[in-house]
Amino acid sequence: SNNGVPVNVEAVGLVRIGSSEEAVQTAVQRFLTSDLNELQRQSNEILAGSLRGITATMTVEDLNSNRDTLARSVVEEAGGDLARI
Repeated sequence: SNNGVPVNVEAVGLVRIGSSEEAVQTAVQRFLTSDLNELQRQSNEILAGSLRGITATMTVEDLNSNRDTLARSVVEEAGGDLARI
């Protein structure tokens, strides 16, 4: 947290493919040419890094009371990186 209090945050991430034709084509290409375990590892790292970065900017009180804001912030921050994999 930004006030120096260590926190443990548990989260579940769900990554889905965008609905545009370009997003679907890119995803199909990735799934056919990449190792699924590697894609999962990369997705986990991106989401965990985004979550760590955002929780460092929030107070413990904000983390507890503004979970929707936290979730939206993670989606916004991780979205671009996830789109590239």
